[in-house]
Formats: sequence, structure tokens, C-alpha cells
Amino acid sequence: MSGVVRAALRERTLDLAIGPILPSDEQEFTHEAFGIDDVVVVAAKDHPLCGRRLAIEDLVASKWVLPARTVAMRQWLDNVFEAHGLPPPNVQIETNSITTLPKLIADTALLSFTSTRNLHPLRLGSQLDRLMIDTTTMRRPLGFVTRRDGYLSPAAQRVVGLLKARGRDFFEQVALPGMTDGAAAMPSIVVNRAERAHKRARQSH
Repeated sequence: MSGVVRAALRERTLDLAIGPILPSDEQEFTHEAFGIDDVVVVAAKDHPLCGRRLAIEDLVASKWVLPARTVAMRQWLDNVFEAHGLPPPNVQIETNSITTLPKLIADTALLSFTSTRNLHPLRLGSQLDRLMIDTTTMRRPLGFVTRRDGYLSPAAQRVVGLLKARGRDFFEQVALPGMTDGAAAMPSIVVNRAERAHKRARQSH
């Protein structure tokens, strides 16, 4: 989560972070964006709210699993509810572990808030659906973040150079719901290449 990653940058545990760029990064870090990400409300595919055109008021009675209040995306969602004169989401489970979210959402009636990039069939798309509501769609830039005064090793500098040159291509390879068949084929191409490389590595040993 963003708060954990920024703390690691400050403590010099990390030299480079790749992910969402926050408004607060402008004052504290060096950063560069090369993609855009939409974060949306999601639920298990059999949830009664799925498949309906919704208003934000329809979400008030639901229970949620969300990251802690220190995380930027949680703060954004809370602010949207407040701006509409509504109580904040009724959070039943609070977690900073991204890996626990899919199963919690898929096995319960809880709502959550996640990137549309996670809804590809190769990720969580087989378990979750995006709810049909525009008000709670958060659009954020994606890129890399480093400390302004931080030393970057030659390897880290090489990663930064690759991200500047190819970062946009990398993100465009991830197919999202609604993409064309050609674009949707890209993840399988990437997976197949990775499998072939892994097979060659085994054979070389």
C-alpha cells in the first residue's frame, strides 16, 4: 500500500517505488508518470448490486473491506462519501495486505476498492465484478517515485531509464475490461514468453 511504500522510501529501505503517484509526492519526492489507473468499487460476481446501474447512495448499507485510513485511495473514497453528505463506508475489515483482498471479497458480501487492472481474467476478473457507478471511480497517475536526495545504484538508474523509455508500453500490455480482442491477447503473449524463458532456464541447468 502507498503509505507503507512511502515510509520505506523515507527510511531508505527502498530506493525506488513503482505504482500510483500521490498528490503529496510533488513536495517530497522525485517522480514521473507513464500511465493512468482507474480505481473502482468491486464485489463478488454474485453480489446483489452487480449488473445494476447504481448511485453512491446505494452503497451506504453495504459493508466493506478496505485499506487503512492512512492509504490515499481510502482517504479519497471517504472524501467522496462525505462530499455527498453520506457517512463513510462501513468498514468491517481493514487490511494493508493487497494479497488478502481478493479472497475476502470473493467469499463474502463485502465491497472493496481496487484498480481495474486487477479485474483482468488472469488476475481477479474471474471472481470479482466492477459495480456500475461512476461517482466512486478514482483516476490516478502511475509511474515511479524516488527520493530527491537519494543515491541510485547503476542498476536502479537502469530501471529508471527503462521505465522512462518503455513504461507506457508496459502498462498498455495489461488488457482491461472493454479492450479489443487484439489488446486482450497481450497478457497471454507475455505469460507465454515468460513460460518459455523459464523452460529454457530449467533446461540449461
